[in-house]
Amino acid sequence: MTLVREMPVNAAARIMEITDKRLWRGVEQKTVLDFFFIVYKNSLL
Repeated sequence: MTLVREMPVNAAARIMEITDKRLWRGVEQKTVLDFFFIVYKNSLL
């Protein structure tokens, strides 16, 4: 994820030798999981 923060997704995907679509799916999944974790954590308070 550090590569994606610092450069375009297409360039990071080329370095990792995967498609940019696959990398975007990983970024989106991580974002959704982070959001649900925050909501869940706050509901426990």
